[in-house]
Amino acid sequence: MVRPLISVIIPVYNVEEYLEKCVKSVCKQSYSNLQIILVDDGSTDGSGALCEDLAKQDDRITVIHKANGGLASARNKGNKAVEGDYLTYIDSDDFVGMRYIENLYSAIERFKADLVITGATKTSNIEYNNENDSNTDIVPKYIQLSSTEAIRESLDHHRFGEHAWGRLYCSRLLPYLEFPLGRNFEDAPVSCRVLYESKVIVYEDSCDYYYFDKRAGSITNTYSRKYMDCLESFWDVYTFTKKYVPSLRITAENRYYGRIITCLGVAYLSLDENFNDEVFEKVKDARRYVICESKCPKSTKCAYLLSFFGKRLISWLAAKLM
Repeated sequence: MVRPLISVIIPVYNVEEYLEKCVKSVCKQSYSNLQIILVDDGSTDGSGALCEDLAKQDDRITVIHKANGGLASARNKGNKAVEGDYLTYIDSDDFVGMRYIENLYSAIERFKADLVITGATKTSNIEYNNENDSNTDIVPKYIQLSSTEAIRESLDHHRFGEHAWGRLYCSRLLPYLEFPLGRNFEDAPVSCRVLYESKVIVYEDSCDYYYFDKRAGSITNTYSRKYMDCLESFWDVYTFTKKYVPSLRITAENRYYGRIITCLGVAYLSLDENFNDEVFEKVKDARRYVICESKCPKSTKCAYLLSFFGKRLISWLAAKLM
């Protein structure tokens, strides 16, 4: 019996060093009925040419070249090319174990799920051999979740976070996988909506999605004002849960106020005083509410209390806790 076609969307931008490892980890999957979509988002290194070379080696690979528009734009472009019954996203500087898709699809089949999620494993070793993950004796454990339980898990970052990757989606969810353009941290509001719209959600514990701890880059590239997009995204999550999942309103609210403190640490490390001042104003605006909110975590309350001692102390501490 022919198994369902699964579309794999891989956005590509200036990742020449990592791309071949990523794509080959998909080509070697034990689940073979794949449509592999490489979306070259206007790369300025050799990534675009490498996409074409890889396509010549495997006829399941389709390459789309487009002007640079960011990760959200590349994913949205890939969505339009999807032909599969299911789809998954893999970032081009990450890679997956040989049974990654098999493990996800097995859960789909067993539970008739709309969405299956796995955890991720962090590695700093680009030479890691994903063939070590081909042990068929290891059977994943499954946890079936309601939409509310899954959104809570995502907000708490318990077993999984709000990332678009590490998931296998039924194609009926495609209308909800429209990523907002021009914004970093765009996964969070999209993830929340998709979890809400999914009738059957399963977590499987293979954790065979591998991501690199950090890619080379300057401090100004790593810690920049772009992190402010995170606050906008988590405010969107808060407003969505307040309207549609009111039982999680406080959880989403606490996540947002915690993120302001994280953003303060990023601003401190960016060495941009104006950025630091801007975020500290948000801390001051929120601190009376946070301190008086009985359901706010003690750690968050303490951070906001420390802000009364001035910007420098709380900014330094926020950076240390990142």
